[in-house]
Amino acid sequence: MDGERWFRTGDRVSSDPDGVLTHRGRLDGEVKIRGIRVDPGEVEAHLSGHPGIQAAAVVAVTLAGRSALVAYVVPRPHARTEALDTEVLAYLRGRVPGHLVPSRITVVPELVLTASGKVDRAGSHRRHTPPEQVKGDLR
Repeated sequence: MDGERWFRTGDRVSSDPDGVLTHRGRLDGEVKIRGIRVDPGEVEAHLSGHPGIQAAAVVAVTLAGRSALVAYVVPRPHARTEALDTEVLAYLRGRVPGHLVPSRITVVPELVLTASGKVDRAGSHRRHTPPEQVKGDLR
């Protein structure tokens, strides 16, 4: 029974010595927001559809004891940045369901990239969030 696959749910679990299963996250990067599975890449695609956004990274964090989405967006060179976060929120609210709208949008000059050039979501979160808010909040 150990190591045997029962269902292909996409959830990563481990079994304690007493047989209790402990959820260890997802294999595919999806997160649950208000009980609905959300792919951060889908939210990034919607954010990138805004004419003032060049790139986006979305992570799930724990805010007030619940999972929430936080987005980091890089503006296009011509975009006005002073109200871009509010503008993007209004843009999303008019186009996507509520569970796909981030709780917080932060405008940043650049995202963190991996050695292979891909966006490092967790690295971007760590770089653009005060250290006292980062510890243990990524889901």
